[in-house]
Amino acid sequence: MLEVGGLTKRFGSVVALEGFSLGVAAGETVALLGPSGCGKTTVLRIVAGLERPDAGRVFVAGRDATDWPPERRGVGLVFQSYALFPHLSVGANVAYGLRFRGGDRRSRVRDLLALVGLSGYERRKPHQLSAGQQQRVALARALAPEPRVLLLDEPLSALDAALRKDLRGELRALLERLGMTALYVTHDQEEALALADRVAVMREGRLDQVAPPEELYAKPRTPFVASFLGRANLWPGRVVSVNGDRAVVEVAGERIPAERGEAREGDEVFLFFRPEWAQVGDGPFTAGIEGAEYLGDRWELRARFHGLPLVLVAAQDPRPSPTLPFAIPAAQAIRGH
Repeated sequence: MLEVGGLTKRFGSVVALEGFSLGVAAGETVALLGPSGCGKTTVLRIVAGLERPDAGRVFVAGRDATDWPPERRGVGLVFQSYALFPHLSVGANVAYGLRFRGGDRRSRVRDLLALVGLSGYERRKPHQLSAGQQQRVALARALAPEPRVLLLDEPLSALDAALRKDLRGELRALLERLGMTALYVTHDQEEALALADRVAVMREGRLDQVAPPEELYAKPRTPFVASFLGRANLWPGRVVSVNGDRAVVEVAGERIPAERGEAREGDEVFLFFRPEWAQVGDGPFTAGIEGAEYLGDRWELRARFHGLPLVLVAAQDPRPSPTLPFAIPAAQAIRGH
C-alpha cells in the first residue's frame, strides 16, 4: 500500500535521509523508531507531501505519488500537537476534510466520534476536552476522508504515561478493526513494540533493521539495535571457533558459546544477551555486584564481569554478598558496525 525507495533529503549541510527504502503492506502498521534527529519525521513529511525528497520516489497503492500535492495522496496525518482548530467545534474539526455536506456529513461525523469513543461531543470546543480526548478528535479527523494510509507523528508523546499506555491499546485495536495501513513515528521503544506489526529502527537517516517486534528484540543485527531496543549486555570479543550456526566467542579471556549469526571465525564481534536471559545464582562465571534497583516484580542488578559492565535480573536482592555466580545459556555474536 505504501512504498518509498531511495529517499534522500538534505537541509543545507545536514543529511536527514540517505537512501532510505521501506514498504508497508495493506492493513499493516509499521513503526519508525529511532533517536531524535534520525530522520523519522522527515520520512513522514515526505510521504505526506509536506516535503519533497532530493532523490527517491513515493508510491501509494502502486501509483507514483512523489510529485502529487498532499490532498491527492490519500493519506491522513495525525500530529504530535493534535493541530485542532480552536475556534471550531469537535464536529466541525472532524468534518473539516470531508467534501460532501448535509445529512451524510453529519452521519459520518457521528460514526467517527462513536468509533473513537466520543459520541455526543460534537458541539464541544477543543479547550473543553482533555488531552486524551483531543487526540481522539485528531484521529477521527484524520480518518474522516477514508485515507489509504494513516501517518502518525508521535501522537501519544504529549500524554502522561498511564494515559499513553491506555490509548496505545485502543489505537492498536482500532487500526486492526479498520484494517488500516499505518506508518507510526515514535522514539518510545515500548510503544513501538506494543503497536506495530513491524518496527523499522533508524539511525542517522538510514534504516538499521526492520522486523516484527519479537524478532527485533530477540535477534538484533547490529549493536545499535540491540542497545536501543531495551536493556542489553554487549561485550567486545572475538570469534575463536565456528560449528554450524554456533560459535565460541572469547571475551576478557573467557570462552562463551553463542549463536553465530553472520559472524565468521576470527571476526571482532559483540557478545549480546538480554539481562533476563542470564541464569542468576548458579553457573561458571562470577560477577561483582555494584548496585541493585527494586522494580516491583524483580531486582535489576548492576555488576562487573572482568571489568565489563553487566546488567542482570534476579527475583530477589542477592546482597550483601559482593559477588554473584551466573551463566549465559543464550547469547549471540553480533558483528560490530
